Amino acid sequence: MMRNAAYAAALLAATLVMIPSVSGRPQGVKPSQGDALQPDKVLYDRAVSEIQRKRFVQSRLLLQTLLDTYDSSEFLAKARLALAESWFKQGGERGLAQAQVECKQVVMLYPDGPEAKAAQAMLEEMEAAGKGKPAPAR
Repeated sequence: MMRNAAYAAALLAATLVMIPSVSGRPQGVKPSQGDALQPDKVLYDRAVSEIQRKRFVQSRLLLQTLLDTYDSSEFLAKARLALAESWFKQGGERGLAQAQVECKQVVMLYPDGPEAKAAQAMLEEMEAAGKGKPAPAR
């Protein structure tokens, strides 16, 4: 448990340190206004990549950092949905229960957005699977 916490903290620190260097620009070169680096997008993209690699704890650390740090980000709804998806894909009783909580948060916070529809579909998929019906392919 302690080793996982230390690993998670190290991953988060390394990610936050690397964010300014992701632009591919040489050090010292200032971006133009239209080319400004979006650290919230970097966190989101990295989190999605971690989910695809089945590194769910790491993805949730990145997503939680985005949610806690960038409270006016355009990626908030997507980050919350990705959080739900990471729990859903992790599976197990705890993972599915947490995925339900996160999906309900998305529906409540962003009722008119496309993320709410996706979260609702995920909830329906979990409900169908809980009743013994085969879950639709994701």
